[in-house]
Amino acid sequence: MLIRVLAALAAAIIAGGAGVAAAAGLILPVPIVTIYPGEVIDGSMVEERAVRAAGVGRQMMVQDRGGLIGKTARRTLLPGQPVAANAIETPPLVARGAAVAIVFEEGGLTILAQAKSLEAGSPGDIVRVRNLDSGIMVNAVVQADGTVRVGQL
Repeated sequence: MLIRVLAALAAAIIAGGAGVAAAAGLILPVPIVTIYPGEVIDGSMVEERAVRAAGVGRQMMVQDRGGLIGKTARRTLLPGQPVAANAIETPPLVARGAAVAIVFEEGGLTILAQAKSLEAGSPGDIVRVRNLDSGIMVNAVVQADGTVRVGQL
């Protein structure tokens, strides 16, 4: 008996029953406008909506509004379509070509220098930077304050 109920529920979801989809827990955040690559997503661009199981596919989807708001689109996001987790990213804090401060700390010693970022990066990302004084390129970790840290990566 239970197998028949589960089979009927699965068939209804595949057939696209919105009420059944909602009952099955397929309420996902979707854009209500077209969001283009590089745009920062705000609350007015997203709503939660019941989606068909067939529309979700096999990709990992963003499960709640908080997972979208404040993120940047990596590709065009269409209205009414669930958003794949790999279609968004944290906006870069350090832009490619931007001047950044390099920080090296060890023990009680702190060395500061100026550099040019060769890559964009968010906090925690490793980016390549070029020291403006020596011209040497190094890998550095982007910090939450916009500096980059070198040394123990």
